[in-house]
Amino acid sequence: MAEKSPQNNNHGSNEGTPELKFCNAENEKEKTDILDDTAVALLVEDPEVEGDQLQFLPPPPPELKLSSTSITNVAGYRNFRVEMLAHCLESCIRPNDGEIDMDSYLDSFREICKLLDNLGTVIRAYIGGDIRQKISLIKEYKAGQYGSFYNTIEKMVTFEKRNRIHQNNVEENGSRTVLRLHRSLHFVFEFLRGLNKLNSDEGLGSMGREVYNMTLAQNHPWAYKKIARLALSTLGGKKSLVANFHDGSMTASQLHDVIETVVTAATRVHNQCQTIYETHNFLDLP
Repeated sequence: MAEKSPQNNNHGSNEGTPELKFCNAENEKEKTDILDDTAVALLVEDPEVEGDQLQFLPPPPPELKLSSTSITNVAGYRNFRVEMLAHCLESCIRPNDGEIDMDSYLDSFREICKLLDNLGTVIRAYIGGDIRQKISLIKEYKAGQYGSFYNTIEKMVTFEKRNRIHQNNVEENGSRTVLRLHRSLHFVFEFLRGLNKLNSDEGLGSMGREVYNMTLAQNHPWAYKKIARLALSTLGGKKSLVANFHDGSMTASQLHDVIETVVTAATRVHNQCQTIYETHNFLDLP
């Protein structure tokens, strides 16, 4: 079924890049810095929509509600190191049996959350926030009575399928949770692949939207698609983003190579997880 969107009756003078504004912002800076405590209210000026559309999204997870302080003050923003992400991803495939180690997989996503912190408040709250919730859920499964079955993705899927956990507990099960992480990983490595192809003075907005459309947008509801696309349109340039990827000790060539290592390792993990889910017919878990 085609997704529903507002009718395009009159473009008027609103041409160019869509602008994202927070309705509760008191100044220009706060438009991209504030998340309200109860809901995100967005006044969307979009060339595809006639006039301004007031839209509401559900609030981000409680632990992720931010004040009006700059995103640069959020813990983790300045701590992302692309070489650490590369290390975590390369550690995911266990050398003894070739299975995907759950601890290394979750460690990779902790680093990915730090990366997403660099993409602005909305991406941090809604994509990064969802990932943080999923990490917490899997940690609970690992700490539970059947934790040994959650040491690898292969063991988890086999265990939950055999015991029909994915059917008896549709909303909360490990396989469904990891599937959401799996989809996020696709977005991340395609974004980094696209980033590596850009010149240092190029902007990220167009590439970010394109990557989102081919990955996460395939499974997001219309409202989330709208918000993500608008947020990605506000991204700055490659140069300012990659400056937060390391401590300044890497040359541009070295950074390019490490990002390529991340893309290669993430693709390998993603492909193996994809095969696992295809084998068990788990790719469409609700």
